[in-house]
Amino acid sequence: TLNTTPVKTKWGLRWDLNFNWSKNVNKVETLKAGVDQLLVAGFTNGGVYAVPGQPYGVIMGTQYVRDSKGNIVINDDPTDPGYAMPIAGSKNVPLGNIQPDWLGSITNNLSYKGFTLGFQIDIRQGGKMWDGTRGAIDYFGTGGETVNRNKAVTFSGVMGHVDADGNVVSSGVKNTTATTYSQYYWQNIGSSFIGPTEPNIEDASWVRLRQISLTYALPTAFIQKAHFQALSLTVFMNNVLLMTKYKGVDPEASLAGPANGQGLDYFNNPGIKSYGIRLNVGL
Repeated sequence: TLNTTPVKTKWGLRWDLNFNWSKNVNKVETLKAGVDQLLVAGFTNGGVYAVPGQPYGVIMGTQYVRDSKGNIVINDDPTDPGYAMPIAGSKNVPLGNIQPDWLGSITNNLSYKGFTLGFQIDIRQGGKMWDGTRGAIDYFGTGGETVNRNKAVTFSGVMGHVDADGNVVSSGVKNTTATTYSQYYWQNIGSSFIGPTEPNIEDASWVRLRQISLTYALPTAFIQKAHFQALSLTVFMNNVLLMTKYKGVDPEASLAGPANGQGLDYFNNPGIKSYGIRLNVGL
């Protein structure tokens, strides 16, 4: 925390500028004997887990099958309805962590002759979120992303398949076969409602104008005549503005509320924007 006063003049203008920054570095050491991972909250295709050796709050789910070089494997079986599409894996793997890289806030207070203008900017950098809402509405064809239905697409990756033993078989040849964003794609490949979790894992960074207020404190000489020690009136607004690349309603909302299961969006309600007037009286 750093508290500063960049401006303080003899005619009454004052600017207080305060900074707050934090970073949480952690690791799950052990779980109960015989327990290799613990589901904290969520679903099998998008859940927050405690996993030994990992930071707390790992999002586990399925991803697209990849070869040894990390290339997505594109289905090379022309008899399969998923031909020329990425192949969905069947094993849960870590897809990200709900913990941000860091959190910060900037608080400003500008005061002059009884007036004080204050506002707070909060910042979250990094951390992942499972956008299960987007996965569900895409599955049912009501998401905005599904307007591309039946349009041609050539997915990036290498042609191949998974054999009966679960091994990736690929020659490493890049895919050049076109397919379409079909109903099969959105219900089995492109969304996490039934398909893989990976396409709905998003960055949960944001910048938020958390609060802004304007206060007027009546002059001391005036209020003492009314037998008050202090008297001020404040108008304020909370949750004013959100800037984020997250595609859901609010990356700060969570399916499990403020408890341990952060990072899950499944038809969550967004944060509430509120307005108010506050009268402060000192007797």
